[in-house]
Amino acid sequence: MAAVARRWDIPLHKPFARLTERQRRLLFEGNGQPGLSGELLALIESGEAGEGLRRLQSERACESCQGRRLNDRAQAVRVLGRTIWETVQEPVADAHRTLSRYEFGARDAAIASNVMKEILPRLRFGQRFNEETLAVTYGGKNIAQVLAMHVEEAADFFAAVPDVARPLRLLADIGLGYLTLGQGSNTLSGGEAQRIKLAYELGKESRGRTFYALDEPTTGLHFADIEHLIRVLHRLVDLGNTVVTIEHNLDILKEADWVIDLGPEGGAGGGRVVYMGPVTGLLDCRGSHTAEHLRRFSRR
Repeated sequence: MAAVARRWDIPLHKPFARLTERQRRLLFEGNGQPGLSGELLALIESGEAGEGLRRLQSERACESCQGRRLNDRAQAVRVLGRTIWETVQEPVADAHRTLSRYEFGARDAAIASNVMKEILPRLRFGQRFNEETLAVTYGGKNIAQVLAMHVEEAADFFAAVPDVARPLRLLADIGLGYLTLGQGSNTLSGGEAQRIKLAYELGKESRGRTFYALDEPTTGLHFADIEHLIRVLHRLVDLGNTVVTIEHNLDILKEADWVIDLGPEGGAGGGRVVYMGPVTGLLDCRGSHTAEHLRRFSRR
């Protein structure tokens, strides 16, 4: 905040209520250079935000567009009686079938012909199945519709088929319920890929004695899903396995049986073992930045 205030010559000693309207706007929105809101957003998106800052985040739908990311003019446009938002929510297979069978009038056909030449091949490529395959359904859904389902939804949909529902429920339990079944593996983040591997391991018949090394598996996870991940890690350990994770998340850290804290600084100023032992002992370590943050975190 001090850096942003200096950027616009805003006095730090003056109460916020006594700032002019222009000064308040510059402080929060900036002008050519980011203000406080822009700086905070960049910090959060970079992944460098501290635990305290991330805990202040929340998601809220835009009051104007209700989360559709369309202005009033765009939402007023209708295609085949549907708004743009309603159209893009439709499964790919249904959209292809609807558009390919629709008969445009002479005037509309002249306008739509070039657009349809672009859209239809993309929809056909996306659904990857011919009409004969799409005619086969389960529970009223064809294969394209099933692959478009989110993991959470699919776990409920296949509840009567335990061999299918169980791995889907494991994925949902570790915070991956938002993925679609047909999502390509090349679109997954590193944290998502690791958690899928965890779900696979939990789904196997375990004899224990397996070593798991995880690199920041909480990356991108909502706070509620971190709790799910912690339970999964405990289950792996309870089965007789060993789990080692490189992690900065304090929720994960305070659950650890053994901590190795490297530091005391980052980069060239680090690389030394500052503390090694139970997490309870780390709280008493005075030369560790990690211990300092963990003490504040534990007092909440």
